[in-house]
Amino acid sequence: MLIMCTDGMSNIGLGSLENGDNDQVSQFYESLAYKAQEKGIIISVITMKGEGCKMEILGKLAQITNGNVERIDPSDLTKDFGAILKDEIVATKVEFKIRLHKALKFRNEIDQ
Repeated sequence: MLIMCTDGMSNIGLGSLENGDNDQVSQFYESLAYKAQEKGIIISVITMKGEGCKMEILGKLAQITNGNVERIDPSDLTKDFGAILKDEIVATKVEFKIRLHKALKFRNEIDQ
């Protein structure tokens, strides 16, 4: 899991949200989110209340990767971060196979 914290807008370099073409920047973050999703990375975005950060663009990172978006109050920083970080990720992109004895079968399954 990746947690991205921001106290405002990205204003320089790749993904700059200031003075940029919103469509192009939006595509950048969407592309980044899909690459993370392919790798099984979950991105959660944490931002401070009262700060502008174009959440409609950054929120795509969390939305596409099944992460969370949190807006925290700077005066409750310690409490809020403790609550956010307490959840443990057990696994992502898990696959499993079940082998049954030939005398057993699943109900309502199509024979192959």
